[in-house]
Amino acid sequence: MLIESDIILAAINPQDPFREIAKKIIVENKLLLSPYSSIEINLLVRAKKIRPSDFKKFMEQLDNLIRRFEISLLLDEPRYHGIASVLENKYSLTFFDSLHASAALANKTPIVSFDASYDKIREKGFKRIEPSRI
Repeated sequence: MLIESDIILAAINPQDPFREIAKKIIVENKLLLSPYSSIEINLLVRAKKIRPSDFKKFMEQLDNLIRRFEISLLLDEPRYHGIASVLENKYSLTFFDSLHASAALANKTPIVSFDASYDKIREKGFKRIEPSRI
C-alpha cells in the first residue's frame, strides 16, 4: 500500500482528528511512501499551511518516523509524471494528488488516503483505501 502526505501529517499532529487511524496504519502495515510527499510537505510549510516551530527538526522527525517504521520511499521516476499529467487533466486532480496517484498506479498498489478526490479515478488497477477501513 502506498501512503501520501496526509497519512504522515495526521500521524505526527497531536490535534489531527485522524491521528490514531494514521498511526495504526503506519505501525501495522508494510508501506510505500509517495516520492512527492516530502516536497509537498515542504511547500505546505512555505505556504504557511503547516507551521512547525523548527523546520529542520520537523523534517528530521519525519525522516525518523519513516526509518523507524521501515516505510519504503519510492524514487521519483519520469513515467510517473507522464501518468500524472493524464490523471490531472482527466480527473481534475491537484498536481500532487495526480503524482501520488500515478506512483500508486504505476506500482500496482492501492493508495491509502483520507482524500476522497482519488475516488474519481477510474483507471484499471487503481484503488483508494479509506484509512478507517484498515
